[in-house]
Amino acid sequence: MNQSIARYFFIMMIVILVMITASSTSVYAEDMVLGVIPDGVYPVSQTDLSLISEEITVSLTGGEQGQVSCRFDFKNNGAAQRVIMAVPARVNEKATNVTREEFLNVHNFAVFYEKIEGSVPVKTVDAILNQPMKDSSQSPKYSKWHTFPIEFENNEELSVYVMYDVYFPYDNMYNLFTGFRLESGSLWEGSINYGKVIFDLGPYPMYSVTEVWPMEFFRIEDNKLVWENSNFEPSYNLKVTQNDFEYSENRLYILNKNAAKNRSEITRIKEMIALFETSPETIRENCQKYYEEYLAALDESGIKAIYLKSVLELSELSQEELLQENEFLVSSTEIFEEKEENAIDVSIDGDENTVPEEEPAEDNKIMNSTEGAIEVIPEGEHTRILPVIGIGLVLLLCLIIAARFIIKAKH
Repeated sequence: MNQSIARYFFIMMIVILVMITASSTSVYAEDMVLGVIPDGVYPVSQTDLSLISEEITVSLTGGEQGQVSCRFDFKNNGAAQRVIMAVPARVNEKATNVTREEFLNVHNFAVFYEKIEGSVPVKTVDAILNQPMKDSSQSPKYSKWHTFPIEFENNEELSVYVMYDVYFPYDNMYNLFTGFRLESGSLWEGSINYGKVIFDLGPYPMYSVTEVWPMEFFRIEDNKLVWENSNFEPSYNLKVTQNDFEYSENRLYILNKNAAKNRSEITRIKEMIALFETSPETIRENCQKYYEEYLAALDESGIKAIYLKSVLELSELSQEELLQENEFLVSSTEIFEEKEENAIDVSIDGDENTVPEEEPAEDNKIMNSTEGAIEVIPEGEHTRILPVIGIGLVLLLCLIIAARFIIKAKH
């Protein structure tokens, strides 16, 4: 009797562990809803063709939806030819209950160029030559492609216009992921003379951008995040993350329920919003103060640094060059004088009075990472927690049943 109970108890434990593993895997996998990151134009068949410039606008239109509008300027460096080009039409992922099929596809795709009236005929295919592969495996990144022909005369330059709609990827922490894949431009002959990518945030405030990569060559114009570069060979892709909940009234309301504990986070949110509501004229009038904030923001907040760089009209130079270029910065003479005032007097005969560095005050030391922790469960987080709680209750119930069997067996 005791052996059968032990065997039953062992089997139940194995079943429960399998259930926990399977449920945890499926729950955590569904935290991310897949979508489309805008990409460029790929060559299918071409010779002696250069991408001399490109200008892309990625517009956030609300929710997880967006519109993409592109102009690609090509030059044919040889004889007249018919070139087949391609743009990704579908991400190579499986649709699930969370990631619906429409999220994986490009919608309302259209191509135009000035030599013909109306749109260019488009053919959808499953694959193209030399198509990009996923980083994590050797499978193709895309499972469908929109292909179209463009006719070039001898040494002709043409502008090709591409437009489509997408659903951006997002997660249950309110992060919306967008960007543009510059690397496709490296497949054409030579370098790109000029490139510009505009991220129009539409209904979202600029401070709701939580991540920009890389930070170089970005600036802010109105409610648009603009990347611009010249004479480059693209070796990376642009990434922009937006979070509508991070600085929302709803989050502030939740944080204020325990204001004492969340004071530092509440202050950070309010200061960020106040900065972006400060007029550019005020920032320029206090340029030294805001330049120092800009230097601090380089390690703390990408979008804040880009905003201050844009308002103060800082260039993409090194910090040493910026110190020489901007009139509002402290000159090397002023820096020396400030240091001299704080320095320890040195006697005429050469004797020096040295003072050891003081230990920083307790208030100035780095706070413990647990201080000011925020206990907020965003909407969607409950979908992760509830299955784990349910499995735990099942496990507890099985343990109670097994214990009763053991007690009965002893009697």
